[in-house]
Amino acid sequence: MFQKIKSLVWPGANITRCIGTYHKTGSVWLQGIFSELADELGLQFTEVEIDTHLAPSALSNAFIFNHSTRFPPTMYAEPVSGVRIIRDPRDMVISAAHYHCWAPEPWLHAAQDLFGGKSYCETIKSLDTAQETYSFEMRNTTSYVIRQMVNSDGDTALHNFVDKNFLTIRYEDLITDADLVEVKKICRQLKISLKKTSEIFFKKSLFGQQKPDGEHIRSGKTQQWKTAFTKSTAEDFASLHQASLEALGYETDASWLDHFKN
Repeated sequence: MFQKIKSLVWPGANITRCIGTYHKTGSVWLQGIFSELADELGLQFTEVEIDTHLAPSALSNAFIFNHSTRFPPTMYAEPVSGVRIIRDPRDMVISAAHYHCWAPEPWLHAAQDLFGGKSYCETIKSLDTAQETYSFEMRNTTSYVIRQMVNSDGDTALHNFVDKNFLTIRYEDLITDADLVEVKKICRQLKISLKKTSEIFFKKSLFGQQKPDGEHIRSGKTQQWKTAFTKSTAEDFASLHQASLEALGYETDASWLDHFKN
């Protein structure tokens, strides 16, 4: 059982606080929350890439954020308390397929030999049906992101670092966390104030004052796959990613396919 709110504060804790997300697991949302929270708590907010070099002095009194949970190897020996956000891969496929049809991110609009000289955006937009875009997505970018969530895409050192130091929180639980169950877990892991954290989460969350913006936040619904996938698309997904669904704890077997009628 968690302690009372007023006791959930650890001033001056000498740890490195890391927040890791993945593509379409709420990266922009959480970046906004933790950057504002850093200001409130007198911490730095530092976004890093896998090749970023950080001096030891930059690791304490900061939130270290990475949008694909790929932190620099120079951090692996540091005392770290981290949180990473995962999401049901089926809903990630749906979210990514919609997002990749219009998003302005440069990589989406670069010509690629893999797609006959077309860009990723052009290729997915050229498909005739939503189901085709989902099948395309589960074989391309989202396939890579799923591997990142499961085992850091085979990077053993990174996977061991994350497995040892990070608390895993489900996106589905966090976006509906009006009772602050998951927020309390995050505060305990990162050793930060529950009061300030909960205020900012409420302000910036779909269960509070934040509304879908049609861009990064398209929908707050969970288990969209139940109505978005056809049986054929669901079976296609299972053939590719059933083991990952089970490794991430979203299913224990393939009985979820029984949801779909013949």
